Amino acid sequence: MSYKKQGFTLIEIMIALVLFAMLMGIISNAIQLTTKMRKHTNSTSDECLEPYITRMTIETDCRNFTEPLKGTGESKFDRTVLNDTQSISFYAVIQSPIIKRGIALVTYKAVDGKLVRELTNINGQQESSSLAFLSDLKGVEFRFADDADVGSATSDWPHRNRIPKYIVFDLTFKKDSDGQSSETQDSWLFSLGQVS
Repeated sequence: MSYKKQGFTLIEIMIALVLFAMLMGIISNAIQLTTKMRKHTNSTSDECLEPYITRMTIETDCRNFTEPLKGTGESKFDRTVLNDTQSISFYAVIQSPIIKRGIALVTYKAVDGKLVRELTNINGQQESSSLAFLSDLKGVEFRFADDADVGSATSDWPHRNRIPKYIVFDLTFKKDSDGQSSETQDSWLFSLGQVS
């Protein structure tokens, strides 16, 4: 009588389980490593893109600078210093979800370590958007100039009867790394549109 061999032996099943466990361990480690690398890459690319996006937003606002509406009695341009917090306001043609498209008062200021952009339309509707990617911002100062030389810009604009051609955002960033705190500074120069 002959018996046909059916199924697997115990040793074959144990070898298959060991190989399966090793394969699953390799796949699990590969997935974890890929996830970590993706998170690091995304955070690094966000850190690189966010200042660029902020600059483009400010540049667009400055390029769209416009005179205030006739008869409103509004000044064309305002820089204020309140409680050691500087802000700058000017009118620009804006397109946003709340303002839609129209003339709005644009205000930039540093609040709680962030650069904040506020838009107020002529009906008084306000839209605030915090440019949170500058969350390591320690402070901002605004300077003004008639030429593109950052060194010639002054924080006290003496010509109140006219608008400066350029605004300089002097940004101070606070960086914490390896338990050490350091500050870096950067100056961004923006040309105001429609300034004669």
